[in-house]
Amino acid sequence: MGKEKLLKLLHDFKCTMASKATFVILTVAMKKGMWRAMKVIPKAEYEIYRIEKAKTDKYGKLNFDNRKYSSGPQYAQRELMVKADAFTVLILDEQYNTVQIHDRLYGEQKESMKWGPF
Repeated sequence: MGKEKLLKLLHDFKCTMASKATFVILTVAMKKGMWRAMKVIPKAEYEIYRIEKAKTDKYGKLNFDNRKYSSGPQYAQRELMVKADAFTVLILDEQYNTVQIHDRLYGEQKESMKWGPF
C-alpha cells in the first residue's frame, strides 16, 4: 500500500469515524514508518477455524484440544472431522455433514455431552 493511499484511508476514517481504534492504529503505524508493511484488510467476510481428524472411542466420544465431545453411538470407533472456531466445535462425518454441534470448552470444563443421539 502506498503512502498516498494510506493518507487517503486515514482521511476517510477521520471523516466517517467508522472506527476510532483502527484510525489510531493506522496513525501510529504511519508515524513509525510501518505503512509499507501493512496489508490491505479483506473486503469479503471470512471464517477463522481449524479442522482436524479425530477417532471416536467405543462410546462415540472424541478428543479435541484435551477435551471430550460426544458425537453419537452410531459413530463409535470411526474417524470423524472436527471443525472448531473460537466458540463452537462441529463434528463432521466423512462427507462433511454435521453430526453434532457443541459449544467450545475452555477452563475447567472437560467434557461436552449431547444426549439426543443416545
